[in-house]
Amino acid sequence: MKKIIILMLILLMQLLSAQTLKKVSILLDWKYQFEFAGYIAAKEKGFYQKYGLDVKIVEYNHNDIVKEFDTIVLGEIPIEPAIREGGDIGKPVVYHQPNSQSAKRYQEAAKKLWEVIEKINAEGGVDNEAIQPTTPSGVSACGTRY
Repeated sequence: MKKIIILMLILLMQLLSAQTLKKVSILLDWKYQFEFAGYIAAKEKGFYQKYGLDVKIVEYNHNDIVKEFDTIVLGEIPIEPAIREGGDIGKPVVYHQPNSQSAKRYQEAAKKLWEVIEKINAEGGVDNEAIQPTTPSGVSACGTRY
């Protein structure tokens, strides 16, 4: 009888602890890949649950960010060595490899950006007065002395 009571108490404790897991999300800053293996393995091995966490691992998705901030994506440019290497030596990929996929994507992003600027200007432009620093007359907003 004691064994049954102890077993029931253990089961009850496990049920209660499962109900008290704190739900958290880990938002990856990119797609699933090896650099996130630690997070994924910890979840699969139950390490988070051991510490009272119900972890949801969320893969990066720019569409969610676009919706949240009511904005647009100007372009999706792959990360490739030619971009960094060309930039390091002063040879932009759009000039030195204009037919590459990356160059075409940069040019498309620039075209979209220009269209957005033209639309804003056609609608009266932008007023950034509300975010400008205010200082007393004759004092620079960048200065450290008053």
